[in-house]
Amino acid sequence: MGVLLLERHMKPTPQSTTYALRQQLNLAAAILLVLMVAAGCLALEVARQQHANAMRLVRWQEQLRLADALRQSAEQSVSERMEGRLVPLQRQAVFDETFRRLVQHLGAFQRGEPMALGTGQVTVDEIIRRLDSYHARVTAMMESKPTAEAFAPIVAEGIRLQVLFDAVAAMLESESISHVERASRWQLAAMGVGLAAFLLGVWLLHRSITHPLQRMVQSIETMRRTGRLVKVPVAANNELGLVAGEFNRLAEHIEEQKQRLRQHIVELQRVNIELDRLANLKDDFLATINHQLRTPLTAVFEGLMLLKEGVLGAVSGEQRQILSTMEESSRRLMHLVEEVLDLTMLRSGRRLLDRHPDDLTKLLREVKAASQSQTTMHTVTLDCQPLPPVFMDPEAIHDVMDHLLRNALRHAPTGSEIRIEARSGPRLVDVSVKNTGQGLTQKQVERLFQPFVHLHSPDAPGSEGGGMGLALCRQVIQRHAGTIRAESGLGQGTTITFTLPIASASFLFEDACRGAKEEAEYETEQFGLVLLAPEGPAGSPALLEQLETFLRRHTHRGDRFVRIDDTSMAIVAVTDQPGLQAMTLRLCGVLAEAGLPVHIGTALHPADGDTPERLLQAARSRLAAPATYTSAGFLPQSV
Repeated sequence: MGVLLLERHMKPTPQSTTYALRQQLNLAAAILLVLMVAAGCLALEVARQQHANAMRLVRWQEQLRLADALRQSAEQSVSERMEGRLVPLQRQAVFDETFRRLVQHLGAFQRGEPMALGTGQVTVDEIIRRLDSYHARVTAMMESKPTAEAFAPIVAEGIRLQVLFDAVAAMLESESISHVERASRWQLAAMGVGLAAFLLGVWLLHRSITHPLQRMVQSIETMRRTGRLVKVPVAANNELGLVAGEFNRLAEHIEEQKQRLRQHIVELQRVNIELDRLANLKDDFLATINHQLRTPLTAVFEGLMLLKEGVLGAVSGEQRQILSTMEESSRRLMHLVEEVLDLTMLRSGRRLLDRHPDDLTKLLREVKAASQSQTTMHTVTLDCQPLPPVFMDPEAIHDVMDHLLRNALRHAPTGSEIRIEARSGPRLVDVSVKNTGQGLTQKQVERLFQPFVHLHSPDAPGSEGGGMGLALCRQVIQRHAGTIRAESGLGQGTTITFTLPIASASFLFEDACRGAKEEAEYETEQFGLVLLAPEGPAGSPALLEQLETFLRRHTHRGDRFVRIDDTSMAIVAVTDQPGLQAMTLRLCGVLAEAGLPVHIGTALHPADGDTPERLLQAARSRLAAPATYTSAGFLPQSV
């Protein structure tokens, strides 16, 4: 019956819940438990009956011993009386006691219940009556002097009683064996039913679990091998059916994404073809510069130096002047080649900038001193108060200032002043380089930062450059998230001003968010923010530095650490919602194990905010109490 209920219960119906498989397993376990309990009860009952039969045999063996003792005592006593001797009182007492015990033990058996013997049936009551009769006759003979004719029936009756007791013992032994055989048959039948039910349950569960899983594996393998959408058949409305349905929906979503990806790939291929063509032109151009210009220029320059120094022979004054001119032209041409290479590497991103908070004031003073040491016909001045730390690559900004100052010196009249000014604003530092040359028109200003552009005629003062310096400056400043502009007018000189971001906490956080957004996927643009506020005295940079050093060992290399203020810091990581949750749980665990009490809040872009300010506000609103680590995991402390 239980197997039929299991089979009927395992058939999928429209009303089945999505957890039918778990119910089926629970029902199968319950049926198996019932069968095991029933088998145990049956085994206990069989053992009880076997013990009862064994005890009956033991008690009847005692009856046999007493009956034999009674018969021998009776025959001996009657023989003595026949010889005329008196029966000792002790023997008569033993005879009476043996009879009493024999009758008492016989009463332990159920009276009136017939016992089947080989020649018929007999009851315990009948055996007791025959014993009473035998006892009375023997007692009477003990008190008189019996004859041989009277002694013979006594002997025969004793033998018949002994045979009767032996027959009853054989009957009890036969019944015990029959009970054992019947119990064994019942046990074997129960074991067979239980085994059949178990095998049927295993087969039904195999059909409901293994077969659907095999079909799912085959569908997944076909999809992996062919790359085409293959839906998994939903065989039942249970957990496996739920998994199959979710897998089918995921497969459909993947197929849609593949279609969109194919479209993007076609478009990217078209763009890449064009980019490859342009890149080949650029590579050819750079190869031409490297092999056709740099190597010959180096040989020309070295040859000119040998001629000028007189290594190859004496040089007249007029020849020396011509060689000096040739040397200067070679220097300018080599410098032009270097500028072209620098500009190309900046545009392609192959020149990496090492941006970090640094001292701009110190850099400007060094540049001013170096520029002044290179000229005696101009005065270079610096108007600069102590500036806050600036987020920059010092080497790249040094090159920018060197280009601007050399450009200003080339176009400034002799004896004029080249002025460097630096002013700090709320978020930016403005740096300007000003000369008092002839100035530029508005159209010339608009073309000033374009490469290979000469705004003056070749014969004009300062036109000996290659037109690459200002274009290179614009690329560097833009890579620093700054701007560069020129202000000029005819007869008013030219002022070139660029800006650099102050390395404030707000800017560093915005820059980290901007970099994470650029690295994130094109469609989602998801990145996460983890805000950490350690417990402790406010305004403790050492505590934040210790926390950052510790957490960098437990985060990914590309994660960005930013100090928000003196009491908190943030980690910006390119991830999605599950990844952000996993990251938060991991950080809670390591902080709790290390005994560092830190409040943690999270936010996800763009779900929790589309700007850095909104993300930070969302994370602050979710700051939770420090985590407590237990054997079951880490749990937030109660506030």
